Amino acid sequence: LSLPGVMTGVSLVMILLLGEYLIPTLLGGGKVFFIGNALVDLFLQSRNWPFGSAIAITLVLVSVVVLIAANRISTRLSGARRVDLI
Repeated sequence: LSLPGVMTGVSLVMILLLGEYLIPTLLGGGKVFFIGNALVDLFLQSRNWPFGSAIAITLVLVSVVVLIAANRISTRLSGARRVDLI
């Protein structure tokens, strides 16, 4: 009964975790490695725009795949019907 809520919470936390770079920098002083911090370093300090773009696109694709998988698992386990919008 609570699985859809848990899956939604996990998805929202994952999205925030992957994109966050300011708060870990302020709280950790840049000592903690996060993907968002690595992207900022690639773009602003290293000026390696092609590699930074490749990492960003990979991060978006991984996020989309994880969210689609979580949606399918949640739908299967909750017994909901699939609704086609098109």
